[in-house]
Amino acid sequence: FYVLHHLLALKFLDSRHVSSEERKEAQHRGRFMKVVRPEKFAISHGGDRHDSSPPSNYTPLPISSRGIGDHQ
Repeated sequence: FYVLHHLLALKFLDSRHVSSEERKEAQHRGRFMKVVRPEKFAISHGGDRHDSSPPSNYTPLPISSRGIGDHQ
């Protein structure tokens, strides 16, 4: 539908006639079929994601550890 949306005068697609139903569907949905990709500089790699997050008062693990027998 994306191709039909941009090439309005197209009469054949994949060696067959383009139907009026396909043209109608392309007019309705064609502009939404484009694949959008993020720009290269917007992609984070590995450890970069921690640098961009705001500081937090929480840590993933407690600072002090308890012994094996020290439980409730």
